[in-house]
Amino acid sequence: ERFPGCGHDLRMYQDSPVWIAATLVRYLQESGDFDFLNKQAPFLNAQTLEPDEELSATVYEHACRGLQSVYENTGYHGLCSIGYGDWNDALSGIGGQRGASVWLSCACVHSARLMGQLAKHLGRSDDHARFEQMASTMTQRINDHAWDGQWYIYAINDAGVAIGSKSNPEGMIHLNVNTWALFTGIAKAAGREKQVWESLRQLNTPFGHALLKPAYTARSRDDVGRIADMAQGMFENGSIYTHGEAFYLYALVCDHRADEWYRQGLK
Repeated sequence: ERFPGCGHDLRMYQDSPVWIAATLVRYLQESGDFDFLNKQAPFLNAQTLEPDEELSATVYEHACRGLQSVYENTGYHGLCSIGYGDWNDALSGIGGQRGASVWLSCACVHSARLMGQLAKHLGRSDDHARFEQMASTMTQRINDHAWDGQWYIYAINDAGVAIGSKSNPEGMIHLNVNTWALFTGIAKAAGREKQVWESLRQLNTPFGHALLKPAYTARSRDDVGRIADMAQGMFENGSIYTHGEAFYLYALVCDHRADEWYRQGLK
């Protein structure tokens, strides 16, 4: 209604539901408006692309169902399917039938922990147990199948090739998946925090941390997608990206390294 004629972006970016938990929990913490959780909101009708007049759920139910869909829609090794893309939507060639995002799997753990805390606060013991199990199971899958010896890979493409691995000549190490593995406790669960922190030194620059290194240069390639058609060091192809640096700083805070966070934040 606010933007007539704009339509909907129907590309399957699979990360959309994981951001709901953090937004919802923070809103409730700031406002105390728990009645908002019981507000009825319609689903989108897939045929008409309009709000469904007959099918709706509460805000809380929407948040739960969205996260459940991320958890259940999986690719290789039960890791979360990347679909058309995740946070780094420039990695557009990974999807297919089985392409999986390790970063999205980390985000699933993060959101499950948040939803579990909310459910516990609401006295919804069944939901609390479900989300805690979801986080625990996905943590185990990541640690079993996404560790590359020194850091976590970013994804596994549809052909089963690891992306963000020491075996890759380009895009060998990615920032976001490793910072999220740190502040979610995934690396800690496997005793790998020290190795991950040390590996992230490779991404350090005088201006912050690069999203990935080395940048992609071989253009028009199917294994990673349109990111390789970006100039080196621009946008998602190895730039100093505000989101990525914020995730890094948050990992420092969660690791009780506030002084280092302060020094990094001054740069």
